[in-house]
Amino acid sequence: MPMPMSPTYLLLALPLLVAFSFVYAATRHERQELILQQTWRTAVWIVGFLGVIFLILWIISWVVA
Repeated sequence: MPMPMSPTYLLLALPLLVAFSFVYAATRHERQELILQQTWRTAVWIVGFLGVIFLILWIISWVVA
């Protein structure tokens, strides 16, 4: 049985997500507008990707249980 996790722990991932997205964008662009646009796109991509993985694992655990 998995241990329950407080949603507060997910808030701790937000600064890491923003920092990773910002550094990733800054290594590819030099203009500030492009860096901020790429930061937003990368953050949305990461959240979407992790959301899909979460749904797949959630469905698998629902089917198995």
